[in-house]
Amino acid sequence: MRKPDIRARVLFAALLPATVIALLLVTYFVTVRFNDLEDALHLRGRTVARHLATAAEYGVFSGNRDALQTLAEAARSQSELEAVVITGRNGDILARSGRPLDLEAAELGTEALEYTSPDGMVLTFNVPVASAPVPLDDLLAGTTAVSKRTSYSRVIIEVGRQALQEKKHELFASSLGIALLVLLTGGLLAARMSRSVTRPVDDIAQAVENISRGNFAVRVTTEVGGSLQTLTERINEMGGQLAVSHEDMQRRIEAATDELRLRKDEAERANVAKSRFLAAASHDLRQPMHALGLFVAQLQPQVHTPETRHLVKQISESVRALDGLLDGLLDISKLDAGVMSPSFSSFPIEPSLERLETDYTGPAEQKGLYLRARPSPLWVRTDPALLERVLLNLVSNAVRYTDRGGIFIACRVRGDRLRIEVRDSGVGIAQDAQASVFQEFVQLHNPGRNRGMGLGLGLAIVKRLVTLLGLSLDLRSAPGKGSVFAVEVPLAPPQAIPTEAPPQYALPTNLLEGKTVVVVDDDSLVLSSVVGLLESWGCVVLPAASGAQAVDRISRTGLRPDAILCDYRLKEARSGVEVIRDIRELFGKGLAAALVSGDTDPDVLRLARESGLALLHKPVSPAKLRTLLQRMLVNR
Repeated sequence: MRKPDIRARVLFAALLPATVIALLLVTYFVTVRFNDLEDALHLRGRTVARHLATAAEYGVFSGNRDALQTLAEAARSQSELEAVVITGRNGDILARSGRPLDLEAAELGTEALEYTSPDGMVLTFNVPVASAPVPLDDLLAGTTAVSKRTSYSRVIIEVGRQALQEKKHELFASSLGIALLVLLTGGLLAARMSRSVTRPVDDIAQAVENISRGNFAVRVTTEVGGSLQTLTERINEMGGQLAVSHEDMQRRIEAATDELRLRKDEAERANVAKSRFLAAASHDLRQPMHALGLFVAQLQPQVHTPETRHLVKQISESVRALDGLLDGLLDISKLDAGVMSPSFSSFPIEPSLERLETDYTGPAEQKGLYLRARPSPLWVRTDPALLERVLLNLVSNAVRYTDRGGIFIACRVRGDRLRIEVRDSGVGIAQDAQASVFQEFVQLHNPGRNRGMGLGLGLAIVKRLVTLLGLSLDLRSAPGKGSVFAVEVPLAPPQAIPTEAPPQYALPTNLLEGKTVVVVDDDSLVLSSVVGLLESWGCVVLPAASGAQAVDRISRTGLRPDAILCDYRLKEARSGVEVIRDIRELFGKGLAAALVSGDTDPDVLRLARESGLALLHKPVSPAKLRTLLQRMLVNR
C-alpha cells in the first residue's frame, strides 16, 4: 500500500483537529437545542391544558356544552394540538375536537398527568377541571368559611411531535451544513498554507530523484529559510560532488572496459590456440599409443619364456593405463576448452541402465559385491552418450571404492525431472572433503596412487559433463556409511520406438583369413603395426602412405580389396573420406571401409556420420579392430 506524501500528511494534521472540534461542537449544539425544543413543547402543552381547564370551569359547572365545545374548537385551532376532550365528573364527554382519544389510557388518575405515546409522536396532557373556592357565611355561628376546591371533570389534550421533529431535522441539517462549510474553508486555507510548506520539500525530493537517476546537473532553486534552506544547499553541494565523481568513475569504467576487451580478445585467441593444440595433441599423442598397442597385441600370441611373457603382460598393462590417462586428460582439456558440444534428444533411460548393469556386474561380482539397476520406463531429454558417460563414471567409481555390500542404481521422479541415483555401501566421503573429490587427480582413499584404483579423473569429468549438459549433481555421504551420487535430468514424453529384429548370424572365427585389406596411414610406425597385426590374423595387407599410393599398389598387385582401413588425417591435402571415395569409384561402391583417426574434433565425427563410414578413435584395441572388420565383411 502506497504511503501518503508529505502534503497529504500536512493537510491531515491540519484538518483532523478542526474536524474533531467541529463535530464535537455540532453534537453539543444540536443536543442542547433538541433538549430546549423538547422542554418548550412540554411546557407549552402543560400551559395550554391548564389554561383550557381554567376556562372550562364555568361551562362544566353550569353544564353549558355549547360553550365548552366552542372552547375546545378554539383550543384545537393551534397547530400542535391534534385532539381536545373535556369530560364530565362521571367521565362523560362534554366537548371534543380533533381525532378520537383513548380515554381509558388518558384518565389514569385524578391528578395532572402527561405521557408520551408508544411511537413517541404524540404527547398527552390530562388536567383536572376544579371549581373555584366559594366563601360561606354561617349566620347562626356568626363565622365565614371557604368551600373546598373540587374536581368536576378533566381536560385532555394531545400535542403532536411532527412539527418538533421537522424543526430538529432542519436544525441538524443547518448545523451540519455550517460545519461542512467551516471544514471546507479550513481545508482550503490548510491546502494553501501546506503548499507553501510542502513545495520546498517536493522540490528537494524531485532533485534527489533526478540525482538518483544520474542527472547530477539538477539544482534546487527554491528560496526557503531555516533548516530547509540548509538542506537545499547541502543537496546542491552533493549534486556537484556526485557529478565530479560520476565523470571520474565513467573514465575508469571506460578504461577498465578497454582493458577487459583486450583481455577478452587475448583469452579468445588463447582458447583458439588451446583448441588447436588439443586437436594436434589428440592426433599426435594417439598415433604412437595406437602403434604401441598393436605391437603389444602382436607380441602376446607368440611363444615366450615365462620372463618374457610376464614382461609383455606388464607392457600391456602400462599401455592400457597410459591409454586411460590420455583419454581422461584429453576429455578434461576438451571440456575446459569448450570444444565439446552436446547433442540433445529424447530417449528412454532403461537401456542405459541395462547396459550399466551388464557392464559392471562382472567387476562387482569379482569383488564379492552385488550390483542392481531398478528398471524405469521413463524418458529423458539430454545428450544420451554424455549422460551415459556420467553414469558410467559414477558406477565405476562406486565399484572401485566399495569393498562390501553393493551398488544400487535407482530412478525417482522429482517434479519435471528424473533423479538418477547411484548408491553404494563403500568407504564414504567426509563432509569437508566432498567438494575436493570433483577436482583432477584427487583420490582420498588411494594415497599410494595405485593405478588399479583409477587416476582421479572420473569425478572431475562427471562434474564438467554435468555442467555442460545443464544438469544438477548432488552428493550425500558419510565416512563408513557409503555414498549417494544423484543426477537430475529433464523428463520427456515417451515416443514410439521402431522395433527391428536383430541380425541372426554368427561370426566365424577365420573370417579374416585370406582377405585383402588396404591400409592407408602416413605414419610409418602406425602403418607397420597395423600391417603386422592384420597379417597375424591371416589377412593379405596392401599398405600405403597416401590415396594415390594405395591405388597404385592395388593396380600393380591385381588384387581386389575386401576392406579399407584409412586414417582420416593424411599428409596430402585430401582426407580419408575422399581417399575411400576414390578407391570405391574404382573397385565398387559397396567396398567395406572404415576410418581410423586420432582426431577427436566434432567435425570429424559429423563428416564420418554423413559419409556413412564407421569411425574408430586411436588408440584402437585389437579386439575392437577385429570385430569391426568382421562385421563389415559379413554385412557386404
